[in-house]
Amino acid sequence: MIEIDTEEALSESEVDVLVHKVNAQNEEILTNFSEYLKESGLTPRTIEKHLENIDFYINTYLLYYEIQSPHQGYDALDDFFTAFFPRKAMWSSANSVKENITSLKKFYKYLNELNLISNEELKEMTSMIKQDKEAWMSLYDDEVD
Repeated sequence: MIEIDTEEALSESEVDVLVHKVNAQNEEILTNFSEYLKESGLTPRTIEKHLENIDFYINTYLLYYEIQSPHQGYDALDDFFTAFFPRKAMWSSANSVKENITSLKKFYKYLNELNLISNEELKEMTSMIKQDKEAWMSLYDDEVD
């Protein structure tokens, strides 16, 4: 896993190289996550939805403001759901927030099983979701299924 130190200043070309490396790493993670979801018995359509949600989070959001690897971005959900997602995802809605939360929980549970995030980090993330989920969904006018 690539550890990213966002404190050091990088040139534009160094940023491009780093983003490319993290993107390649993310593609491998997504491929393995897909296999993990298949083994859990989910339908191909459900797996595809989870992969789309996670791809948007790790390859768009986590690489947008600050370059972060997925294991470093477990605690960035509040900014994602309150600022980034409503502005950058034309399809964002209360239902899509709910769907993304489900995908993120599965993904970070998977990373925890690989020991890429600790039990404490997973617990912190799930606690944040419990605490903030309603506020994130309340940003939208649509009804939740």
